Amino acid sequence: MNYNKDNPDFKFFFRKNYDISKIKEVILRLESEWKEDTSRQETFQVHRHTNSYILNKVSIDWTVNNPLQQVYKHDNTELWELTEPIVKELEEACDGKAGQVLYINLPAGKVIDPHKDGGDYLFYTCRHHIPIITNPGVGFIIDDETTFMKEGECWEINNNKTHAVFNKGTEDRIHLLIDILPNKVLGE
Repeated sequence: MNYNKDNPDFKFFFRKNYDISKIKEVILRLESEWKEDTSRQETFQVHRHTNSYILNKVSIDWTVNNPLQQVYKHDNTELWELTEPIVKELEEACDGKAGQVLYINLPAGKVIDPHKDGGDYLFYTCRHHIPIITNPGVGFIIDDETTFMKEGECWEINNNKTHAVFNKGTEDRIHLLIDILPNKVLGE
């Protein structure tokens, strides 16, 4: 299957499994760090129930053929050193450069309402989700298809389609989100 966002059939693309056991150990130690940057949930109403731990932040106001501007990089070297090999592998697989790299916590019993992402950055990015902590009550919906991602699985999603998430479980769901912008659209 062609997992190009222009392909009307592309919703989910399974890339591979990663060993996330060491990442999970570090994530489980985070507490107040989830509240350090609340910009994502404050900017996007659909993400109001989530908490984010941002490792790399870029301007999502980016437009085609312009350089990608890094806004922030966290100094958590332990977590970055565990995350970076995955980022580098996805940069190579997508022939691009990492944009946003963050961990997202969707608490038990909460949802991310149906929505489509907009703007050049979100339109062109190859968006990857890797569950670090999940449960059987978590579903990721794109259009009419629901996928139950397992810990360590790397999924590229088509965020240009209507998508939503539910967590009907009793524990929080934590995903690693990695955006890769293809070199063909970067002005570098």
